Amino acid sequence: MQGGLAVKRQIPSAVMVFLVPPNMQELENRLRSRLTDSEQEIARRLSAARDEMQHIPSYDYIIENGSVSEAAEQLRAVIVAEHCRIR
Repeated sequence: MQGGLAVKRQIPSAVMVFLVPPNMQELENRLRSRLTDSEQEIARRLSAARDEMQHIPSYDYIIENGSVSEAAEQLRAVIVAEHCRIR
């Protein structure tokens, strides 16, 4: 998220897309199912996600990552829309 906002400051015309989980419970489930992080790391990542979501208004689009195929289709739609935009 920090990198995206830095790009937007440097290139104001950059198109920003924020990818979000369906909900925080699903994000927690995904983190736990990986079996790679400690409880402390999971708590830190969930907290960071909540903080990052406060910056959604700084983005141009939001895509819910419920399924990879649907998220990819939505991203393709953003790309098509941006190519069709009259600036």
